[in-house]
Amino acid sequence: MKIAILTIPPRLNFGGILQAYALQTVLERNGHDVIVLDKPHERKLPAVRAFLAYAKRIILKFVLKKKIRIFEEKYYNETYPIVSQNTQYFIDKYLHTREIKSLFDIQERDYDAFVVGSDQIWRRKYNKNIKNSFLFFARKWNVGRYAYAASFGTDRWEYSERERKICSMLLKKFAFVGVREENGKELCEKFLGKCADVVLDPTLLLSKDDYISLMDFSKSEKYKGKLVCYILDENEEKKRLINEVSLRLGLPTIMVNAKWSINEPLSARVQPSVEEWLTALASAAFVITDSFHGTVFSILFERKFLTIGNESRGLSRMESLLALFGLQDKLVTDFNQYDLDESAIKKEKYEDFKKASLMHISFFGKEL
Repeated sequence: MKIAILTIPPRLNFGGILQAYALQTVLERNGHDVIVLDKPHERKLPAVRAFLAYAKRIILKFVLKKKIRIFEEKYYNETYPIVSQNTQYFIDKYLHTREIKSLFDIQERDYDAFVVGSDQIWRRKYNKNIKNSFLFFARKWNVGRYAYAASFGTDRWEYSERERKICSMLLKKFAFVGVREENGKELCEKFLGKCADVVLDPTLLLSKDDYISLMDFSKSEKYKGKLVCYILDENEEKKRLINEVSLRLGLPTIMVNAKWSINEPLSARVQPSVEEWLTALASAAFVITDSFHGTVFSILFERKFLTIGNESRGLSRMESLLALFGLQDKLVTDFNQYDLDESAIKKEKYEDFKKASLMHISFFGKEL
């Protein structure tokens, strides 16, 4: 069966790239022909908005002395290929992508089925045209429709009433709905009127050895014996925690991701490769992260770690993940209380969950 995966387009986020790779891999192992839908990555301002946007930036820059770029979109489009050169290498090598300008460019005959997920594909905050994440563009087609580990990223309902009605109608066409968190199951049933199963994030469906085969071992010495940090949203409290843990453990600190802000120097924004990122987490003496997938791979590689609660990116998914392995004590929500002792990973629930999740995927397309 020819399947298209609809997910958040892979860019600079290591977890986002690897969840797409993992879902693609599992579907292929089930005998399917799989592609990941992608979009051209560029920033544009509609002509109507451009004049006002530039005028506002001129005032901010020259009157209020703010550190901004007037032609921010042009600068971003020129520098993104440099910033993404290492992550794009992995995408080009391992993901089977199809770049489309619009989902409405897809034809019904192109695919037998669509799989929506994983990651926060149903988070309204990250997706202005949320109805297309429920296959609005294919609403009249005779195709298979599945959601796998789709996430709302939050326990709060973010859709407007109009969006809720449209997405509810669309979701009822799905043959299977798998969500990543218990809260997602509740939101589906309460607001969208569709029963959902909680399934594993795709990255947890592959084995440790699957990821070891992707690593760049030439980088392992760089991270051995280090406190490896993967922080998406830096702030002073997180920096203080990292410094405290570094001193308590006697470990030098090393970051495994570059800066994100467009206002940072270009040389500081070039992200390392996905292969190096995996190697860093696998080689670390200890990991501190505020990332869901940073936590996933710390667990898979059996590293000592702390996860800083990142409420702006969705705390419920962290709680669900850690509870699955009995590692709730690794979640830091109070910066004055954290446990550096190693905790035993409980794998029984995870192994059962993995079998059930793989079983769900094995039935995709059987009803067609």
